[in-house]
Amino acid sequence: MSQWFYVCPICESKVEKWEFSAPVDHYRCYFCLASTPFHELPRRDLLMVVGSPPPPHVPGPVNRTASGNPGASSSVTPGSPAWDNLAGVFICGGSSYTNAIFTLDPLSTSEILRVSSFGLSVPDDATIDGIQMDFTIHETSGFTPGVMEDGVFILKGGSPGLVNKATLIEWPLIDTVRTFGGSSDLWGLSWTPADINSSGFGVDMTIQDIGGVGGGGFIDCVVATVYYTVIV
Repeated sequence: MSQWFYVCPICESKVEKWEFSAPVDHYRCYFCLASTPFHELPRRDLLMVVGSPPPPHVPGPVNRTASGNPGASSSVTPGSPAWDNLAGVFICGGSSYTNAIFTLDPLSTSEILRVSSFGLSVPDDATIDGIQMDFTIHETSGFTPGVMEDGVFILKGGSPGLVNKATLIEWPLIDTVRTFGGSSDLWGLSWTPADINSSGFGVDMTIQDIGGVGGGGFIDCVVATVYYTVIV
């Protein structure tokens, strides 16, 4: 035998939350205070309400990110001099003594700082939307103008891309995060999750003295953030 109950036509409250109200044969809802003639009260089937299955899930796109620090770094020619303390880029928050360090001759360009092996785990069915590289940087005080990055290239499969993201702006004297790329920037390349998860995914950076008297600086850490979409 089917069971049912009355509800308020305005707020769908059950009839047990109602009381008689003037005029005769009207009911007033405790929740929304609507007054409704009894014969106009909607009915709901109790078994239908309790036993109805949830609406089917409709798959749709969901935006997510994966981020991490590098697990490998090296100083690569051409350029001179080489970088020192290369492991300094692995963890954020160290002092200048634990950062990756470079010192340049006048108007020279450093060797390439190559960082990779970020250990990311982007799902196999994801679509890559953008790649962002954040470097925490500062230059050595006492040189004005000092240094700037003149080359920032993404690494795919261990090989640099062709798009240079260098800002060509002098480095600050205090730790500052400088961002290259972004949530919709693919650096001129097409990407698969396997490319991102590979140990050959990374970034190259070179630094140039712009003051003509030599200069130096530090990189505290590098963080890669990959923006991607999955259907769930």
